[in-house]
Amino acid sequence: MKIPWLIIALIFGGILVYYNNRKKFQINFYTSLNKTQLQEELINILELILLKHTAQSNFINTDLDNFEDLKNLIQSYSFGIKNADREKTLKLPFEFHPRGTFSELAINNFWEKDFIKISSKFNLIYSEYREKLDNPL
Repeated sequence: MKIPWLIIALIFGGILVYYNNRKKFQINFYTSLNKTQLQEELINILELILLKHTAQSNFINTDLDNFEDLKNLIQSYSFGIKNADREKTLKLPFEFHPRGTFSELAINNFWEKDFIKISSKFNLIYSEYREKLDNPL
C-alpha cells in the first residue's frame, strides 16, 4: 500500500521540478546556439509575426498604414539581423514592448495570447543574441 503512494509522490515531484526549471532549460538551450543560429531564430519570430497578418489586418495605433508597411518593417529588421546591424537590432526590442508595434498589432487583431508566447521566446533569444553581438569572442 505504501509503494504506490511513494511512486505517485516521486512522479508528482518530478513534474514539479520540471515545471519549476522549464525556463532554465530554455535559457540553457539558447545559450548553446551560435550567433548565426540566434539570428535565424530571431528572423523566424519576425516571419511568424508577418504570417499572423493579411491585407485585412487592423493597423490602428501603429505607425503602419497597411500590410505592405508591416512587410517592409519586418524585412528591414531581418536585413539588420542578418548583417549584424547594431543600430537596427537595438531598436527591435521596442517593437515588442507593451505599446510597441507588434504588441499593438496583436491586440488589434486578437492574437494577444500568442503574442505573449512569441514575445517571451523573443526575449530569451534576443538577450543571448545581444550578448554575442556585444562580446563577439
